[in-house]
Amino acid sequence: MALTNAQYNIIMAQYSERQATNAMITRERREEIDQKLPQVKDIEMQVERTAHDYIQRALNSSNQPASLSSPAMLQKELERLSQKKKELLRGAGYPEDYLEPIYTCKDCKDTGYIGNQKCHCFEKAITELFYSSSNAVNIQKNQCFANFSLDLYDKNYYMEDSDKSAYENMCSILDSAKTFVREFGNENPTNKNLLLFGQSGLGKTFLSNCIANALLEKNYRVISLSAIELFQLYEKTTFHRYDEDEAEAKDQLGEITACDLLIIDDLGTELTNSFTNSRLFYIINDRILKNKSTIISSNFELTEFYETYSERIFSRIMHNYKALRFFGGNIRMGKVLNKI
Repeated sequence: MALTNAQYNIIMAQYSERQATNAMITRERREEIDQKLPQVKDIEMQVERTAHDYIQRALNSSNQPASLSSPAMLQKELERLSQKKKELLRGAGYPEDYLEPIYTCKDCKDTGYIGNQKCHCFEKAITELFYSSSNAVNIQKNQCFANFSLDLYDKNYYMEDSDKSAYENMCSILDSAKTFVREFGNENPTNKNLLLFGQSGLGKTFLSNCIANALLEKNYRVISLSAIELFQLYEKTTFHRYDEDEAEAKDQLGEITACDLLIIDDLGTELTNSFTNSRLFYIINDRILKNKSTIISSNFELTEFYETYSERIFSRIMHNYKALRFFGGNIRMGKVLNKI
């Protein structure tokens, strides 16, 4: 959840750019008004003189003029001059606050902080930054818990080895996913990692995106990519096949190591060999050791998973992941057919 120094610098650079842009607009407005309404400048100078004279007389004590004999009288005079300035601006067709400093966020005045606390705009900037670095092509914002429909799952579909219908099974899976989000970041969550497995077209990717979006909204760093994309990154940095992309690939792998949640989608669609197996074991084991969460989705059943990957990979997953089995009619195909 914490920002890296590089990420913090990116956000603060955005604030600096925002401040510079708004300052430039303010200067341009000032130059415009000075040229078209010089009376405004005269009033502002009169305000300065009035305040200065009052302070000087207050310091010299006894000889204050009757017209400005108290702070209340001074305030009244300053308000009169301010009102006169506003009337001039309105009369010329300008908003009365046209010369006021411009802030994109008035609460923190574009500093990102209110006192020692991050402003809401800073928290929003963190969320947007994490979205931009989370492989947003894979994480669709409309795929959220609010849009997850249990009605797509058949209440009369049963697997031979299950006493739950597809609908009841999905209710249980959805509850596990929401618990995963609710407890994320806790010291001892119910489940640190998830394995979503079962036949295709049953909502595994959709549910992964629901979890990702919920955690991104909480300003956690989430990376989501397919197994093919993941192993392509390792190919670029290991075999140097794409020299121009190698540096970028190394940066992306660094993000994968550091992110709060890594989602590996469609494991099993890659070309499986000793290289991919070794990289997969490294990723799974490294994130377990670093106490980082991972979600893996696969169309494999557990027997296929065991036969495809090494025993040590299978063992790591079975001991450290909660396995959630999807079954039922293909809801993806059902959606298509309903549109025909």
